[in-house]
Amino acid sequence: MNSFDHRLLLQSALQKLITNDYVLLDLPYYSNVGDVLIWEATLQLLKKVKHCCLYSCSVDTYRKPHIGQEVILLFSGGGNFGDLWEKHQPFRHRVMEDFPNNPIVQLPQSVWFEDEENLKKDIQYYKNHGANVTICTRDQQSYDIIQRNYSNVQPLLLPDLVLALDIDTVLRRNRLTKLMGEGTLYFKRDDKEFAGNNLDIHYDKEGDWPCMNYDIKWVRKYNDLMLRLERMNIPKRIQLKITDLYYRYIIKDAYLRNGIRFLMPYREVYATRLHAAILAWLLGKKVYMIDNTYHKCSGVYDLWMKDLENISLV
Repeated sequence: MNSFDHRLLLQSALQKLITNDYVLLDLPYYSNVGDVLIWEATLQLLKKVKHCCLYSCSVDTYRKPHIGQEVILLFSGGGNFGDLWEKHQPFRHRVMEDFPNNPIVQLPQSVWFEDEENLKKDIQYYKNHGANVTICTRDQQSYDIIQRNYSNVQPLLLPDLVLALDIDTVLRRNRLTKLMGEGTLYFKRDDKEFAGNNLDIHYDKEGDWPCMNYDIKWVRKYNDLMLRLERMNIPKRIQLKITDLYYRYIIKDAYLRNGIRFLMPYREVYATRLHAAILAWLLGKKVYMIDNTYHKCSGVYDLWMKDLENISLV
């Protein structure tokens, strides 16, 4: 499969799953460029769906919208389904409590629970939900966890959304061009999913997404704007609406530019992040992907990427 094949598969699946208007929830208003790439790919794919997005938000900007029971709760994809990243599963539970009878579609996720009690709690939430639930997973391990434990949920295997990203559209919109570059980048994630490696890598630069280590210009401008609005006693609901708009139309692309410019100067990339590897591959680099702690990278690679040229799992 290539990007076009992944795109067709995902478009077909979403057209079948999204049978009514929807709300898009758990958007990444933070500096992990990989999750922002998922957001961008999601928006591209949803343009082919005939139904409308009535509301979108992050965990922090969510306020219960006024919607009917027919509206689909569409949760963003990624690697945060479980208890490894603390905010996201409680947020899903909160939304399910607010809308106990609305259908749910979870976009492709990796699933991982470190605590058996958290898994049992999550199973109960989905068991009590009063409408259809589809959980899309992007690797076999995650699919098996859902299929084995969640009796009233429809599991579905689909590619990671970024594999369907039209990178040329992103580059044109941000006035960027592909460069082959020189040298080698060791893209080393700096968080609890880093599994280490014993590879003898000769590289010219090492680092994680740069914007994770400092506030980029547009985030600083946003923070200044929010301070001014607070001093002016602007109502919270208006501040949240401005945040949603600012992240979608300004900060999202700023994060994408930051990530692309970090990868662009290199010919080869050793990547410990799944989406750093996929983005580097989309940009035409020679890519070597290194697995994370709970094997989501190898799981996605084995199902959807092992036949791609210029990218391998090491």
